Amino acid sequence: MKKLIYKLVAFSGCVALLLVSYFSQPSAEINKNSNATATASAIPDTQFIVGAFWNGLFSQYDIISDSLKFNTWHFYTSPYSGWDYSGHKNNDTDNYLAPVAQYDTIVQNMIVRNNNHNLRTLMDRPIVEYIVAGQRIDYQCESVPTNDLYWFWAYNNSVDNGTTIYDLNDTSQYGSGERVKYCQHIDNNANACWIDDNLKANRELSFTQTNDWMKDNWWDWYVMPRIRIDQNYANNPNNNDSIVCRIIITGWKGDTAKNIPILVKNFKELDYGTYNGNYLDKFYFRSGQDTLGIPKALITQYFLPDSAWKTFDWTITCKMDIKIYWAGKCDAWFDRVRVENEPAHQYLTLNDQIHQNLVSKVSSEITWAANTVAGQIPNYFYFEECQFSHFPAIAALNKQIMDNSLPQNSNSLIIFLNYSLFKAHMPDCWNITLTPEKLKSYLHDDFGLKTIVMGSYPFYGYESGSGMSYHPSTLLNSDYNQSSGILSHKTSPSSYDSWLQGYLDNGDFLDVNKKMDYILKNSDMRIFFAAQTHLLSYSESYRQKEPSNEEIELQTDLALTYNAKGIMFFAYNSDNNLDSSTYSIGIMNDVNNVPVPRHNTVYNQDKFKKIKELSVKLNKWSPYLA
Repeated sequence: MKKLIYKLVAFSGCVALLLVSYFSQPSAEINKNSNATATASAIPDTQFIVGAFWNGLFSQYDIISDSLKFNTWHFYTSPYSGWDYSGHKNNDTDNYLAPVAQYDTIVQNMIVRNNNHNLRTLMDRPIVEYIVAGQRIDYQCESVPTNDLYWFWAYNNSVDNGTTIYDLNDTSQYGSGERVKYCQHIDNNANACWIDDNLKANRELSFTQTNDWMKDNWWDWYVMPRIRIDQNYANNPNNNDSIVCRIIITGWKGDTAKNIPILVKNFKELDYGTYNGNYLDKFYFRSGQDTLGIPKALITQYFLPDSAWKTFDWTITCKMDIKIYWAGKCDAWFDRVRVENEPAHQYLTLNDQIHQNLVSKVSSEITWAANTVAGQIPNYFYFEECQFSHFPAIAALNKQIMDNSLPQNSNSLIIFLNYSLFKAHMPDCWNITLTPEKLKSYLHDDFGLKTIVMGSYPFYGYESGSGMSYHPSTLLNSDYNQSSGILSHKTSPSSYDSWLQGYLDNGDFLDVNKKMDYILKNSDMRIFFAAQTHLLSYSESYRQKEPSNEEIELQTDLALTYNAKGIMFFAYNSDNNLDSSTYSIGIMNDVNNVPVPRHNTVYNQDKFKKIKELSVKLNKWSPYLA
């Protein structure tokens, strides 16, 4: 994951988490796709994007606009630090918690400055970072077939005896045709049982290999089973303390983190009140009762493996589960178990002042983003890589942006699709291939996205094994040397040509391009391509060689043949130089914390000049490419 090095990985200080009571009124059902509906065609955009990620770090307009001829400005943020960044110091004026009046001038002035240099602004903003940090998972209680798009958000063991416990479409006055698991009471509660256990995708709370605010233990979580029960049974006051079901939540090792009985009275706001028969997913827990909330401390205690990388190793057993025991005392209908963290809970579920404040802040940003370079050149909103569970929040945020842009549907949210991370939660993910058709179904049809970034940084820099790269000896006669930044092995020109052909043809790079091409041809989406320009040495197991100028041009031109609507080079700046044990070097060198053009790569090539040549070419071709 490239963000480990390049994005702002760590921030000091703590953010007070807001505790949301479970004594609130039950919310209306929000299906995973209900916020994604988008009938608009592609976002109008007359310009082919040319830029580099993080080129706005010091607003070097004489370089990014005048010299490199970029037309796009981008600056990485976090929820806690936005565009008030000065050098390497955070002033903390611009953050998601601050009142709009505190940072509106900062944002609007930056957009105006970018406009004056004919640069569109990618709106990578703290409020976007916070909302998209929201995760929501809906585990279905009914059996889900393996050919369903969401087969992974379900249980391996889902009881259906065909007589008293079975799946049905709830078309009653209380349902809307959703598929649920129906449990029918019989005498002596004889068919009480565990109706659901052994989750398929059960590593959703164990991911920490990312920026702090995207870690699963950074926020509190909420478990929200959607259930309805027999109204007559519930409204008999003698049944108030009867157990309807029990929810047992186990962690990575199988230890019980929560064991919560849901009683009849938890379906009623007051002990002497009544229950209307509707589905609930938030219950009225009484004083002294434990709730289904999972504080972030419990996530750290129970749900994280002892090694963070075990999350991605499907040969290692994870015993995390959310088991449902039905007590058999009354008829009950179980729809799904929703699991969501605090940002998703506030933005997607709650209907309170916090939610309205988030919506209002986004609306302000949409208004500012409308101040664009002349013509149909939207200042897209932007978010980096994320997991599948972030996409319900992404869909809702994108819909708000599209619906409230003026004119309507003239702007949208862009996400960078990290293909491997997107499917990392799926069981045995490394052996799963998502077809272009499935990607289109998820991203366009279900989540309503109109614009994304795709890319693959193909040139790994490992000293041995399958991640070895090569360079022709005619380019550089030196061999692999980590301390010198040479993360490729020398070989003859003919051997290099043979390696490069097979390496790109059989790896992720060509596969991503083909997926991009299919989606573009079969939808109204726009896709920008991210090309690798960086040299990276983070550890022995995480290295990428510096692409030669010819390899940078190859990536760029090949993406054009697959209909990319923009090129964003990764990345503009550098973190450390070769005298450091770890380094990441982009288009610019780092000299005393100031980006300076990289005129001499490890192959003694002028990378800065090559990027400028490519940019001039892309701008010249832009009318025919956009």
